[in-house]
Amino acid sequence: MSILFVNACFRDNSRTLYLAEEYLSRQEGDIDRIELGDIDIAPLDRSSLIHYNDSVATYQFDDPMFDYAKQFRDADEIVIAAPYWNLSIPAILHDYIELVCTQGITFDISRDGRYHSLCRAQKLVFITTSGGFIPERNCSFDYIKSLADVLWEIKDVEYYHAEGLDIYGVDIQEKLNDAISMFK
Repeated sequence: MSILFVNACFRDNSRTLYLAEEYLSRQEGDIDRIELGDIDIAPLDRSSLIHYNDSVATYQFDDPMFDYAKQFRDADEIVIAAPYWNLSIPAILHDYIELVCTQGITFDISRDGRYHSLCRAQKLVFITTSGGFIPERNCSFDYIKSLADVLWEIKDVEYYHAEGLDIYGVDIQEKLNDAISMFK
């Protein structure tokens, strides 16, 4: 089994990365890691979007920008670790996902307008931590879950989080251990 680990944690002693590493240590299979803080991913600007759209329209996916989508498509399991930033995900993770969501590689659209997955993954795990509390309207996980449901048709989506970690007097390790105890 191949596990693709997408790491959007950059801080030294990242609590989100700590949870992700604990999760990964319990898994069997080869782990392919993408360290988003160490690679050059930029948002699609005017010229790169034109090139991207032309490539998608002709199903020409030789450009290295499509390598992330191919890697994502071929993984058996996806694990994403990202801190909860500004009620959502870090910008670089969004830029990565923008490249992963490539019609003709990770999903396609039928003539009647329905999406269908081209991904092999049957499971996606999203791990996050937050200094404050994550509101009921969780824009980070809801976004990832929507993509998993609609474009990638991944039915087994797990969500692990530890929140309130920066609140005065909180036992951070206890909160992290509570999240770890939920791992399946």
